[in-house]
Amino acid sequence: MASIVFAAQVDGKVAAGDWAGALESSRKAKAFATWAAAVAVFLVAAYLLFFFVMMLMSVFATTTTSTLS
Repeated sequence: MASIVFAAQVDGKVAAGDWAGALESSRKAKAFATWAAAVAVFLVAAYLLFFFVMMLMSVFATTTTSTLS
């Protein structure tokens, strides 16, 4: 969301002649987009790992029976 806001500011700053401001907004947009992508990849990997571990636990789960009569 923040990267979209900063990216939208670039054209307006270029049109106003604020090249330094446009470059800074562009850098911030790139940084936010990069961090958002990294967090998304991490969360997907964590979810898949959790799912895989739960699946393995269910496969290897054994039922215990009582031998007491």
